[in-house]
Amino acid sequence: SMPPLLTAVTGLDALGHALECTASKKSSPIGDAVAREALKVGCSYFERAVERGADDPEARFQMSLCSMLAGFLLSHINTGAGHALGYGIESVSKEKGKPVPHGAAVALLLPGVMKHNLPMVAEKYYYAAGVAGLDLGGKSREDGARLMASWVEDLRRKHTPFGSLTSSGLTAEDIPRMVKIGMSVDRLLDQNPVEMKTENAVAIYGEILN
Repeated sequence: SMPPLLTAVTGLDALGHALECTASKKSSPIGDAVAREALKVGCSYFERAVERGADDPEARFQMSLCSMLAGFLLSHINTGAGHALGYGIESVSKEKGKPVPHGAAVALLLPGVMKHNLPMVAEKYYYAAGVAGLDLGGKSREDGARLMASWVEDLRRKHTPFGSLTSSGLTAEDIPRMVKIGMSVDRLLDQNPVEMKTENAVAIYGEILN
């Protein structure tokens, strides 16, 4: 019975768990198998669960399965820079009295983080693009991975009001504070597949300002 927005932001978080755990330095063959199954069901059923709600119990079940499977990975692998930098959005937006939900904060940063990670894990994101039903005909692993990053961006913009930092009540002046908070989450940044430096984080926040 969750309303569409809550379904969307929790679903985006579940997909974020799977995408970040499969890309993690700590990923393993078993972890990848679990993450891929989570992505397979989550990418296929996300929009049905959001748009049809309780009228589509199969989509609800599959998104619950996605969430559970991806959740299994958190204690052994955990997430990466998308979640770390997302904490910056959550903290500053809460301070300003207009909190951005966790799943939306992660989904704001995840496309930029995915593009940052392409040199090391394009194959992981390419698989996700395939199970999301994106047209990969003739595309390289890198181009397919970029399609997947855009797909996450499109889902967030279509199904939530958190299209950008500006639409989320944040400004360019907030970026240094968000960067400082996000870059302090070493437990997640340390296992991101490509090192996240302060200048990278500034650029990723800047890309989603508007």
